[in-house]
Amino acid sequence: MLGIVTTWFLMTSTCALVYVADALRNPGLEGYEADWTWQLMFFGITRLPYFVGGLVVALAIGWRFTRGHG
Repeated sequence: MLGIVTTWFLMTSTCALVYVADALRNPGLEGYEADWTWQLMFFGITRLPYFVGGLVVALAIGWRFTRGHG
């Protein structure tokens, strides 16, 4: 289970980094939208729920396969 969570964390943080970096490359940004924390918040609103759902599914599958073996 720790491997699943670690893999999920690495994938999620990499996608967040790519999302924020891509958003900040836009030359038309002004004010608050040019701040990385603002972009990270929008990642958390728009993308993170899907990643959390994926984590729940991956943990359920992992638990199902390891339930009888440990």
